[in-house]
Amino acid sequence: MTPFRILPSELRRDSKTEKAGAGDGAQKERPGGPAAPPAGGRQARLARRRRGQKVALGTETTSVSHDTPALPPPSSARPRTTYNMSCVPVADGGAEVCANCGKQGSDIVKLKNCTACRLVKYCGVDCQRAHRKQHKRACKQRAAELKDEELYSQGHERPEGDFCPICTLPIPLPMSDHSGSMPCCQKRICNGCSLAAQKRGMFDCAFCRTLCPDNDADILAMVRARVRKKEQIQVRILG
Repeated sequence: MTPFRILPSELRRDSKTEKAGAGDGAQKERPGGPAAPPAGGRQARLARRRRGQKVALGTETTSVSHDTPALPPPSSARPRTTYNMSCVPVADGGAEVCANCGKQGSDIVKLKNCTACRLVKYCGVDCQRAHRKQHKRACKQRAAELKDEELYSQGHERPEGDFCPICTLPIPLPMSDHSGSMPCCQKRICNGCSLAAQKRGMFDCAFCRTLCPDNDADILAMVRARVRKKEQIQVRILG
């Protein structure tokens, strides 16, 4: 048998007819409108767009998470509770009881402080005498402390007469060496104020502006006038 041979011209013709048939089937128009694009290409574009949005959103969240500081891990230890303690002493202590018999004070039972130390209270004289041996040592110690406190708390302030009425400053001690008492008004004026008044040509009293007497008789007359008014300073001067 002789072999069947296909000419090249026939192969080219067959390929042209196949391409034409495929193009006619793909580009068929719908009645009443333009041809729709292939479904596969549109879905692929939507999928790529969504995929790009997800990638962009992921990069933003990762950048924000890098900027914010990490929170410390929760501790398992229990929080410490603090209490506001008052350091102000309460008047009369806590419960008022008799130091000897332990009887609690009430409207019927009147407790009285120890007059010497004021540390303990008793319901009566009998309990105070019975408890004297136990309380004697502490009572004497506290009584001495109270006496020292009373003694050393006095004398810190000088009386009003120790201040000069002109400059209102305390007169240094001894006052007799740094001040003088005027016979007219009996005000003790410091030497500094008296000297300042004399430098200004004022030779009268720096306080009441009364002329100072030149002799002892006039001074004695002024003192006796003050004695009639029962002023203790003038009486002490006369003796």
